[in-house]
Amino acid sequence: MGKKSVIMLLVFIVLVFLGVYISNEARRWDILWKLSNLFKEKPVPQHGGLKDIFNSPVPVREGVDPVIDPLFVAARSGIESEVAAALQQSSPNKQDKTGQTPLMYAARGNKLGAAKLLVDNGANLDIQDMKGYSALMYSAESAADEISGYLLTRGANPDIRALSGDTALSIAASGGRIAQLNDLLSRNVNVNTRNSSGMTPLMFAAMNGNTNAANTLIRRGAQINAADNNGFTPLFFAAEYGNASVIRLLLDAGADIAVRDNRGLTAVSYARRNNHTGVIDLLSANGIPE
Repeated sequence: MGKKSVIMLLVFIVLVFLGVYISNEARRWDILWKLSNLFKEKPVPQHGGLKDIFNSPVPVREGVDPVIDPLFVAARSGIESEVAAALQQSSPNKQDKTGQTPLMYAARGNKLGAAKLLVDNGANLDIQDMKGYSALMYSAESAADEISGYLLTRGANPDIRALSGDTALSIAASGGRIAQLNDLLSRNVNVNTRNSSGMTPLMFAAMNGNTNAANTLIRRGAQINAADNNGFTPLFFAAEYGNASVIRLLLDAGADIAVRDNRGLTAVSYARRNNHTGVIDLLSANGIPE
């Protein structure tokens, strides 16, 4: 067995182990981060091997339990008087064991009043948790349009990337958040930004059938025929997930119907694999080859 095969086998075993035996999310992220250092040319010196990795402490803020901590509880509930009272006793930038802040909790719960109190009292807008998410990214994920707009107005960085390479724009596109897309794009973010898989916001919109979001991105300059790391264009994602309305939009915008992915397949192959009959007929009628 070659070195590459051995590494792949070890990675698979570790992923299974993490999913089955380690329920603490912070621990899982920490172990994955440290394992990645083993495969670099110059491993981080404080980690001597697998034994050290699995036995070492998690580098998080011990003692901050969001279930009982008054500020986290208040931020989650959105009761502004309780947020104000809790802020008298603690920092607005404390983090739980996954790195999330009270502001992230407010964003996730769409609690605008709580978010404003936290920001007015010094909450850092751009702190990232262990996934690399910021409060702005959580507001995009949670359809919290007002909070997203407020955070941007207060200076939140729209270009922060999660560990996956995703940005607030790709998260908003994935969820079809039109107001947030327009707000982000008005701040000149890159409409063709890519995550670590090479996916663009338009690909996320196509995959999830968000026709209005796809149209918004196209009007702002999204590349119709950009391909991800597997050679998938937005047309492939729309075909694979059976999103006929997005396909019509992409075809009208000039999508390349003959493009093939890294395996030599066209978009209609994926529609056929998933038995999207209407999409197959639509693609075939437009001359897309098998």
